[in-house]
Amino acid sequence: MERTGPRNEPGASKRGAELFAGMADWPSPSAARSRGEIHDVLASDDHVVVLQTKRGERDGHGSLEDREAIVLFVRDGTVVEVWEHPGDVYAMDAFLS
Repeated sequence: MERTGPRNEPGASKRGAELFAGMADWPSPSAARSRGEIHDVLASDDHVVVLQTKRGERDGHGSLEDREAIVLFVRDGTVVEVWEHPGDVYAMDAFLS
């Protein structure tokens, strides 16, 4: 699977094993808490688009509230790629850096 996200976000623009190996560097669950409030889901045979508001808190980095779109690419019933498009890439970078 390939994932494309904000430029400084852990796991941005990584594939397969590199993506999963890099997850160890993501903020720990005790340091970052986030949740998404889904507003809509649009789907076809090849794509799923999720429109949501992401809210989060992270120790030492304050809070985040951002509207975003997540695009999932589906092949043979499996998600093979994910693109995350935050509404405010700078706020997301600050929250995750």
